[in-house]
Amino acid sequence: MFRTGRRNERHPYGHGKFENFSAFVETGLLLLTALYVIYESVRTAVFSKRAHPAELERDFDLCVALLIDVTRARKLAHVARRYSSEALEADALHFSTDVWSTIVVIAGIGLVWAGETWNMPWLIYADAIAGLAVAAVILWVGSRLGMRTLDALLDAVPRGLQDQIANAVSRVEGVQGVNRVRVRRAGNRYFVMRR
Repeated sequence: MFRTGRRNERHPYGHGKFENFSAFVETGLLLLTALYVIYESVRTAVFSKRAHPAELERDFDLCVALLIDVTRARKLAHVARRYSSEALEADALHFSTDVWSTIVVIAGIGLVWAGETWNMPWLIYADAIAGLAVAAVILWVGSRLGMRTLDALLDAVPRGLQDQIANAVSRVEGVQGVNRVRVRRAGNRYFVMRR
């Protein structure tokens, strides 16, 4: 496994792009997951799939899985912020979408069961509608993360960073002028070049 901060003659910028690429791939997987959730939600709404007793018994297992996913998502998000890691942020996002999906499944099964028990047939569609809402959130958050990782892969830098660096360098004693500053991002680090 490559450590993102290590550099050598063949890789002067380290291996940080692997982290960016990993986050981009995981974002793609999240978007595929959202599309699958949309497909299943529409299929459920069209065919009015009802909760069966066996599905209701799985609620306990889903609650345990929910607690595990909440813990993993929070811990990964904390570590991602601490180390400015887009790959870990994508993992945290993935687990947080699992959390929302599990909540929707539990709520959907419960609402469908309540609709059948208390003769409220319109509740049959609650699961599908909630699934579509979760898919929309996944698509929105995933696309934002995807754009950030794509920017990192294409060496985009925050607006004004090059000017800040040029101003800081020009204030160093002995520097007569700064013509052009180039900044390249790899992983969670920026590399500055003068040209």
